Amino acid sequence: MTMAFSPFLDKEHHAIMDNYYNSVPLSKKLPQRKTHTTGTLRANRRGNPKDVPTRKLQRDEHKWLRKGKVYVSKWKDKREVLIITTKFHPEVIQTKNSYGKLKTKPKLVSEYNLNMAGVDS
Repeated sequence: MTMAFSPFLDKEHHAIMDNYYNSVPLSKKLPQRKTHTTGTLRANRRGNPKDVPTRKLQRDEHKWLRKGKVYVSKWKDKREVLIITTKFHPEVIQTKNSYGKLKTKPKLVSEYNLNMAGVDS
């Protein structure tokens, strides 16, 4: 386990990360230390399930796979987004976009966008 996480482990925190840091093996280990993860995931990352990252989706299509406490989801809006979480069930919810228009998207994508807004800019 990386030293960067050490002060936050065993405190019921929720780490929201981009695809540079996230991986299936990390998301399997952190719940054992009472720490949840959510974030984007690189499709070619070692340890990914074979089916979800390679599947081609239509617009607004959402596919996911669960193994233990780890959910790997793929959703397509304008482009495909691969995302991983140990906190949220990958349900589809209604949200408003920046123009006030209702959109449907996976809850974990909405939570990721809410918490990462402006961080990667």
